[in-house]
Amino acid sequence: MAEFIHPAVRLSILLITATAISLGNYLVLATAFLAVAFCYWCCVDSEFRQGLIMLKRMRWFFLSITIVYLWFTPGEPLFHLTYTPLSLVPTFEGMELGLHRIFILILIIFMVNLLLKTTPQPRLLAAIYWWLRPMKYIGMNPPRAALRISLVLDFVQQGHELIGEARQSVMAKGEGRANKARLLGVAVGEVIYRVEQKADQQPLTLIDLPEVDNPAPVQWLLPVGVLCICLSL
Repeated sequence: MAEFIHPAVRLSILLITATAISLGNYLVLATAFLAVAFCYWCCVDSEFRQGLIMLKRMRWFFLSITIVYLWFTPGEPLFHLTYTPLSLVPTFEGMELGLHRIFILILIIFMVNLLLKTTPQPRLLAAIYWWLRPMKYIGMNPPRAALRISLVLDFVQQGHELIGEARQSVMAKGEGRANKARLLGVAVGEVIYRVEQKADQQPLTLIDLPEVDNPAPVQWLLPVGVLCICLSL
């Protein structure tokens, strides 16, 4: 079903849903979670595992959010210590807000992964350009901006592959038993080397902007329906 929905409509649904779960209540969040889970279940090309890999790479960011909300949100303390000021004790309210924000980010990551894995890059580039076309009236170059966004998304995917190759190379060289500082230095050097090597081997190609077609009017009922559901919740 996803291939019949215009990419520009998919982008609008993503933006509406991400805004709704960021500003809405728990009912909106739960509804969005069920909808995203249903989409992953229906789309065989969604690559749920890739979303899990993205989450793993953000684990330290999630930890920092938890610490900030736990210790810097006023409220009822999680526990009481005799010689510790209450301002230095984590709170129930902080834990609730922190977990809420983390769950929102997790859901948005899976939504973005679903969009990227179910939308061919040329179609995604065309959809980005479709939305950026009105920006030409304020001095922006829509084709250039759409191309840059597309190249960034493509580089992110290639970067994941390069990091995986560099990790295997480091382990093959017997660096697995080295201390973490040395291992990190070797891995970074290996990634830089592989990026330079790939850049030298990459031929210059002419990128054509795909033909931009307008979505069928009936398809706009989908984002309108999503917006109405979010507002009703």
